[in-house]
Amino acid sequence: PYRFYVANFHQSVLDMMPNHPICTEKCLEMGTTVIPIDAQQLSLFVPLMERLAVLSDGYTYESSMPPLMSVYFMTVLGYIYELIKEGKGIFFSSESDEQIYISKVIEKAIVAVEQGETVSVTKLADMFHVSVTKLSKDFKKITDMPIKNMIDALRLERAKKLLTNGLSSGEVAEKCGFSSTNYFIQFFNRHTNMSPGAYRQLKREANVKK
Repeated sequence: PYRFYVANFHQSVLDMMPNHPICTEKCLEMGTTVIPIDAQQLSLFVPLMERLAVLSDGYTYESSMPPLMSVYFMTVLGYIYELIKEGKGIFFSSESDEQIYISKVIEKAIVAVEQGETVSVTKLADMFHVSVTKLSKDFKKITDMPIKNMIDALRLERAKKLLTNGLSSGEVAEKCGFSSTNYFIQFFNRHTNMSPGAYRQLKREANVKK
């Protein structure tokens, strides 16, 4: 499975945390940094991001950052910076780099999935005025994975979240941009080896046990 996070760091936010020990100049002066991480690193990083997302829900950055949110923010930023120091990052030094648009492609795909729109390689290629072949080649070069894998992963993660919240297969199919409920069920079975209904029941039982 793949997860994608698009993070935009702004100096004004970092300035809210005086004397923070991390030098972010290298990160901030780059147009885009893509950091592929392995499964072990992912198991450490994802819980941090999910907790930070909960803490930052509704926060507008117009006032001082709550202490607990600040701690998680610094932890996440520190983790990213350590990965960059280890040479994990793929840098783009300016907006003129030919493939800078790949980060924007990821952003567009995430937003489209969250809004329940139909997402395809062709549609994304049209948005950025490139051919499907070029987009697929550039995406593979930068992320080391096929672009369709990203789209499928994003839709699957959203579907799992909605099923966990108790939505029916038909509702999830509509909210995730699938053409029909049957197609969604086939898609979910193919990627998880279980039906949407079985997954929803599994999550329901897990929540009862907590």
